[in-house]
Amino acid sequence: MDKSLGIVAIIVLGSTSIAGCGWTGHLQAYAKQASLASSGSASTSASSARTTSMVPIRGVIEGFYGHPWTNPERINLFRFMQQENMNTYVYAPKGDPYQRMDWRLPYPPAKLAQMRTLVNDAKRDHIRFVYSISPGMTGTSTAAVRKSITYSSPSDRKALEAKINQLRSIGVNTFMLSFDDIQTTLKPADQRVDGHDYARAQMQLANEIDADERANDPNFQLWLAPTSYYGLTDGPYWQTLRSTLKRTIKVIWTGKWVLNKSINSAQAKAVTKLIGRKPILWDNYPVNDYTYDVGRRPQLMMGPLQGRSGSLQNNIAGYISNPMIQPYASQLALQTIADYLQDPTGYHPKTAWENAIQHMPGVTNPQLFEAFAAFNTASILNPSGYSPMRSLISAYENASSTSSKNSATKALETEFARLARLPRTLPPTITNKALLHEIQPWLTKLGEEGQGGLDAIAVLQHPSTTNRARLSQQIHTVEASPYKIGGSIITFMQWAKSRR
Repeated sequence: MDKSLGIVAIIVLGSTSIAGCGWTGHLQAYAKQASLASSGSASTSASSARTTSMVPIRGVIEGFYGHPWTNPERINLFRFMQQENMNTYVYAPKGDPYQRMDWRLPYPPAKLAQMRTLVNDAKRDHIRFVYSISPGMTGTSTAAVRKSITYSSPSDRKALEAKINQLRSIGVNTFMLSFDDIQTTLKPADQRVDGHDYARAQMQLANEIDADERANDPNFQLWLAPTSYYGLTDGPYWQTLRSTLKRTIKVIWTGKWVLNKSINSAQAKAVTKLIGRKPILWDNYPVNDYTYDVGRRPQLMMGPLQGRSGSLQNNIAGYISNPMIQPYASQLALQTIADYLQDPTGYHPKTAWENAIQHMPGVTNPQLFEAFAAFNTASILNPSGYSPMRSLISAYENASSTSSKNSATKALETEFARLARLPRTLPPTITNKALLHEIQPWLTKLGEEGQGGLDAIAVLQHPSTTNRARLSQQIHTVEASPYKIGGSIITFMQWAKSRR
C-alpha cells in the first residue's frame, strides 16, 4: 500500500475448515479457545468457534517497506498461522527486486531453490503460498519507467507470464497482481491504445493473464491489488474495474482510508457494489513501518484488534491484516485477529489480548511481558492504549489531601520502579531471543523512563539542585532515543522539571 504505510497484510484464501489448518493446529487452537471460554469471552463452544470461520481467506502478507523477513522467520510464521487457524501467506516484500523492480527477471537457480523450500514449508503447515508480483511504474526515475510494464506489449505480457510460470513450477498456484503505490501515467505506447485510461490497461492485462494461466493450470487463481485500493466513493477507476475485470478475480480494499480506526459491514457492503464483488479486506493493523518514516519515531503496535464490526464477515471475501516489521512481536496482535475471525460477534478485544499474553510464544512470565506490552498498545485503533500510567499520574496530580497524595505517590513510585527494573527482569523470562531482540530498543527506553519517573518524584518532593540536575540528564537520555513509548511518563518528567 502507501509507501508511508507499507504493506504487510494478512490474506485469507478459501479452504475448508480442516484442510486450512491441520490437526496439530486444531488441537492447539482448541486449547486456546477453551481458555477464552473459561474466562467468559467466547460466545460459542471452543471446538466450533476455533476450528471454523465464516471468513474463508485468513492469513499474512509480507509486503512492507524495509528489510524483508528471513526464511526462518517466515517458517516460524507458518507454524504460528497453522496454530491460529490461518491459511494463507502472501509473499510481497518490497525488498525483493525480483518481485518488484526486476519483475521480468527469473529467479537464479539458488534463489529459486530457496523459494521452493519456502513453498514446501508452507504446504507442510497447510498454508497456501501466494506470490505477489508488481510490474507497475514504481517511480518517475528513468530506471523505474524503463523497468515497468508496457500494458499493451505482447512481449511484456509474455515476460510476466514466464515469471508466473517459473513460480508455478515450484508449486505456487495463486498470484496477486499488485498495482498499488504506482504512477498512474501510461507510457506513450499504452496511450496510443488506451489514452490515459490506466484502469482499462490494468484490467485488460489482468483478464489476459488470468485466461492464459487458467488454460495451463485449472488451479490458477488471480487476485488484484488495484491502484485505487481504499475509499467509499465511486469514480472512473472503480467503474472500469467493476465493468471490465473478470468476476473470478478477487480484489483488495483497505477500508475508508489506508489506516482505519473502524471498519464496518455497511462500508464493506457499499464497496461490494462499487467494485462488483465482495472485497478482500486488507486491514492495515498492526503494521508499523510508516512510523519509521512519519516523524521517524518507530513504534510497536502490540494492542488487540478492535473497531471491526461483528457483522463485517458477511460482506467481505476475506480478511488481510498487515503485521509489523517485527515478525515475532506481531504475533501478539495477530492472535487477537485470529480470535476475531473465529468469532466476530463474540469477540472482546481486552479479553482476547489478555489471553494472547498468556499464549505468547517464547514468553515464560506473562505478567512481566504484559507490563511491557501494555505500553505498546496505543494506536489509531485505541489512542490511549492499556498503559496504567495516565490514570496513576492523574491520581497524583489531582490528589486533594495529604493521605491521597501519599497514596498516589506510593503507587507511582511502585510502577516507576517496576519499569526501571524491567530491562533486567524481563529478558531472562523470554526464551525466544529473536523476540527479545525485536523489542529491546523499546524495552531499554521504557526502563530509562521508569528511572526518569523516580527522578521526577524526587524533584517534586525535594527540589534540590542535585535532584534537578539528575532529572534533566535523564530527560536528555530519554529524548535522545527515537523509539516511541511511554509518552505520558516523559510529559510527567518535563512537568516535574518545570515546577518551582
